[in-house]
Amino acid sequence: MKRTLVLLVASFYVCVSIAQNNAVKISWSEEYEIPKKHEDLGFFGNPLDGYVDISQQRGKDLTIQRFNADLKYTDQSEVSLSTLPKNYMIEKIMEMDQHYYVFYSTYDADVERLWSLEVDVKSGAVKGAPVKIAESKEKLAGQLVMTGFYQMQVAGKWNFIPSADGQKLLVYYRVKPKEKRDALNNDVIGFYVFDSKMRKLWNNDFTMPYTEEKMDNIDYQVDQSGNAYILGKVYEEGHSDSKNNQPNYHFELMTYGKGTKGTNFKMNFGEKYIVDAALIESTQGSIICSGYYSKSRSAINSDGVFFVSFDESTKTIKNIAKGFYEFPADVIKQFETTRVQRRVDKKEEKGDDNEVANLEFRNLVTQDDGSFTLFGEQYHTTSSTRYNNTTTTTYNRSASTGYTTMSSNTAQTGSVSTTRYYYDDIYVVRIGSDGELSWVKKIPKRQNDISQQTTGNANAASVRAHTAYLSFFLHTKGSSNYVFFVDNQKNFNLPADQQPAAYGAGARGELVCVKLDQDGTMSKSHVFDFKEENLRMLIGKFNSVTPDQIIGRAFVVKGAFQLRFTEGKALRIDVN
Repeated sequence: MKRTLVLLVASFYVCVSIAQNNAVKISWSEEYEIPKKHEDLGFFGNPLDGYVDISQQRGKDLTIQRFNADLKYTDQSEVSLSTLPKNYMIEKIMEMDQHYYVFYSTYDADVERLWSLEVDVKSGAVKGAPVKIAESKEKLAGQLVMTGFYQMQVAGKWNFIPSADGQKLLVYYRVKPKEKRDALNNDVIGFYVFDSKMRKLWNNDFTMPYTEEKMDNIDYQVDQSGNAYILGKVYEEGHSDSKNNQPNYHFELMTYGKGTKGTNFKMNFGEKYIVDAALIESTQGSIICSGYYSKSRSAINSDGVFFVSFDESTKTIKNIAKGFYEFPADVIKQFETTRVQRRVDKKEEKGDDNEVANLEFRNLVTQDDGSFTLFGEQYHTTSSTRYNNTTTTTYNRSASTGYTTMSSNTAQTGSVSTTRYYYDDIYVVRIGSDGELSWVKKIPKRQNDISQQTTGNANAASVRAHTAYLSFFLHTKGSSNYVFFVDNQKNFNLPADQQPAAYGAGARGELVCVKLDQDGTMSKSHVFDFKEENLRMLIGKFNSVTPDQIIGRAFVVKGAFQLRFTEGKALRIDVN
C-alpha cells in the first residue's frame, strides 16, 4: 500500500494593507503517491520544464516522480541504490542555473568521495551515471545523526554554497583533527569550486593559520569569479570574548583562489563587540561582512547592525557608508509587554543604550543601487534534563555565541532531556544608496517547539523537533521583499503596543505573508488556514525557483494531530 503526497499551487499578487485581504491566491494540486517505505527528499523544478519530487528507500532505490507545469502527475522512474556502500549519505539536492543535482557521499577503502547525479526535470529521469566530483583520502569531520533504529552515521561532511549569480558552487569540508587538543591542532579546510555544470575549476586543502583554540571559523562564501573566503574570529589571549573590558579578539577575512596559498586581511571594529556575523556576496560581486554589534561585552544583546566590504582591486576592508547603525528605541518598544516598554523608556531617559536580545543574522539583500536590507531573527533555546524527578537546567544561546549558564544536580539512572526552541520577532534594517539608515521594521511573531530524548531505560525513545515549521522564508522580487511564516491567528491585526500570541509548532495556525516595499511600507496577508485545509506548512521546505515563483511544502494531519511527513502537499507561489 502506498502513501500519498499532494502539491499546492499558489498565485501571489500584492499585499496592499494590514487589513484582512486575500492578496495570495491558493490553488492545490491533485494527490500523488510516494512509494512505500520511501523518505521524501525534496521537490524542485521550473515553470517551463515542470517539477520532480525525489524520494529514496535507503539502500534500495531513488524514485523520481514528475509533474508538468500545472503540477499534474505524469510518470515516475527509479534509480537503483543497491550497489552503493551501506554508509552512503544523501548530502544535498539543489538547482544550479536550471541544472538539478542530487549529491551523495560515500566512504569506502579509506577514501571519502562526493558524487553528483543530474536530474532531467523535463523527462523526469537522471542524465547518465553518477559522477565522482570530489574526494579526500583524509577522514572528514561531521555530525552524528540517526539514520535508522539505533543506527547512527556521520552527516554534514560536505557543505555547499552557491555564488550570488548561481554560476559557481563552493563545496568545502573539514578534515578530522589528528590532535584531540584544540591548542595543538590547526584545522585543515578543503575547497572544491565548480561551475553550474559541475565542472571543477580548482580544489585544494588549506591549513588554517591559527590553532582551533585561537580561531573559530564563522562563515564561508564564494564569489562570481570562483574565489573562496573564510571569516575567522581570532582570539588574542585564551578563548574569552573580553579582557579588561575590551574585545579579546579580532576578525580576519581569509581569501583563496586557484593556485594561491591564501591571504589574510584583518578587520578593525575598534572597541565594539561582534555578536553575530556572516559573509554575503552582493549583486555587484563584492564580498560583504554584515551582522550585529554591541558596545558592551554581552554575548546575546545587540546595539545595532554593521556593514564592511572587501575591495578586491585594492585588497582592503572598509566600512560601507557609516558602517554602524543603532536600533531606534521606538522600534524596540513595539509589540512588547508594558514592562519591556517601560524598561526601554527608562534607558532612554538615562541616556543608556537599548539592545535587542538573541538576534541572529538571517539574510542580507543587496540592490544594484548600493542599498542593503538586513533580516535578523530573535532565536534562542532552553534545555532541561530530569533524573528521577530531579531536574538539571541549562540555558543556551546559539552555538555561535558560546553563552551558557548551568545549574546541575547528581544524575541517577534514566533521564529525559527536553529542548525548547524559540523563534521570535524579525528585525529588518534598510540602508539606502546614500548610506543613511532608511528605516527599521519589526515583524512580530512568537514561535516555539519542543523535542525530547529519553535514555537509560528499555523504552528509550526520542521525539524529533519539527523546527521546519518555524522561522521564516524570504523571497525578493525587485525592490520588494516578501516574508512568509506560520503564525497564531490572533496576531493578524496585532496593535503595536501588544506582545504577539505564541504559536507552537504543529498546532492550528495560518500561513501569512508580510510584504516590505522599498519605502518601508509593510502590509500583511492571509495565505491559508491550517484547520480548513487539514495541513501543516513547513517553511523549511520553501524554495525560490525563479524571481516570480516559489515552491513550498505542506503535510497532512491524520487523527488526533498526528503529522504524516510523507503525506501532504507542495505549493507554487507566483509573484506578480
